[in-house]
Amino acid sequence: MENVSLKNILLYCILTFLFLHNVEGENRSINKCKNIELVLRGTILKQEMLDVPNARYIIESTLNLDKKTIRVPDNCVLIFRGGSLRNGEVIGQFIVEADAVQIFDDLICRELVNRSIPIEWYGGKAYKTLAECKKGKDSSEAINRVLRSNYRHKEVFFQVDIIVLITL
Repeated sequence: MENVSLKNILLYCILTFLFLHNVEGENRSINKCKNIELVLRGTILKQEMLDVPNARYIIESTLNLDKKTIRVPDNCVLIFRGGSLRNGEVIGQFIVEADAVQIFDDLICRELVNRSIPIEWYGGKAYKTLAECKKGKDSSEAINRVLRSNYRHKEVFFQVDIIVLITL
């Protein structure tokens, strides 16, 4: 067995402390996301309203992009609680949290990080059975909006236990 010097033990302790301190510091910064509420109904969404990175934007009303392109800062989360975005384009590497309801109206998303996209976000309707599907709403326009969007993963997954009606 080699002779371990006090110098090597001290160096090991210092490096371990520095490593653990850096990892803990990164985790602390991830958990300190700032919550920003966007609740002004009918408001035109301006770029200045989405300028804080690493934030959770809570959208509780309909916000109009006025046919503009808005960049969401990277590493943000858009949380929809009864709100929606309409009339424009949103770009940036961000995540959307929302129920399976329409949250995008005449809107294109670019670089969205989500892997699964409910068709309802774009105004489509998913059905559990073929009988429901035959009597239901045509979702082709919603699917076209999803396909015109450019997701970060370059692919879109729809839930496989549902049927989406497309009229050709």
